[in-house]
Amino acid sequence: MFNMLVGGALTAAAAVLPGMRQASNGALLFTTGTTAVRPLPGMSNSGIALCGLRSWARGLHDDLAAEGVWVGHLSIGAPIVPGTGEGDPDALADRWYQLYQNRNSFETTVGF
Repeated sequence: MFNMLVGGALTAAAAVLPGMRQASNGALLFTTGTTAVRPLPGMSNSGIALCGLRSWARGLHDDLAAEGVWVGHLSIGAPIVPGTGEGDPDALADRWYQLYQNRNSFETTVGF
């Protein structure tokens, strides 16, 4: 579970971060589910991985801010289904866009 949920994020960040640091510009956007913020019964396997990803992303956010690279996190606690309000893919994309544009917070949550 950890390799699947965290390994891809680490690999992707390692691929793009050197260029972002060199340009002093860029953004890394990480998405997790509810268990990254709030433990849920039966979800311990994914919870430990997503908590770790969120913690690592927060550390990157703090470490890279002075270099012009912004790191953000969106935790989704709603089914992702078109036409369902907060869980609508377009609404989630808008939430990400607002977080990215404002860059005044590390994270936001949906569906909590």
